[in-house]
Amino acid sequence: MRNVLSRGGKSVERPSLLRDIVQEIFLRRKNVKLISVRMGLVTLLAGGLIAVCSTSAVAQDAAGTYKAKCAMCHGPDGKGSAMGTKMGARDFASAEVKAETDAQLTDIINKGKGKMPAYTGKLSDADVKGLVAYIRTFAKK
Repeated sequence: MRNVLSRGGKSVERPSLLRDIVQEIFLRRKNVKLISVRMGLVTLLAGGLIAVCSTSAVAQDAAGTYKAKCAMCHGPDGKGSAMGTKMGARDFASAEVKAETDAQLTDIINKGKGKMPAYTGKLSDADVKGLVAYIRTFAKK
């Protein structure tokens, strides 16, 4: 396909800038490999950055939710506050809690247990999942 420019009744063939760019960049194999590698690296870096930022944000949200909803009975360190231990709140670092699956902890948060209230409808699934992950951090301390 020709790109023809008409000037004063004369037709002059003009090279296609886009065609030249495409040929220069994509038709040379080493350039294609270099571009592919660079695009791959950019994609990996962007994905990693998003993962780090979102993980940090979820951890902060879970800590805030724990402080607002759980710490009054389970204590700031997960070992139970004075009031919480009287009501039967469990130490999150205990072997009993460590042995429970994430699904069991999720069920307890959603349905409640003993004097602990149910949080179904009060916390989103993402909040509950974040709380379970946050509770697991107390077992490591």
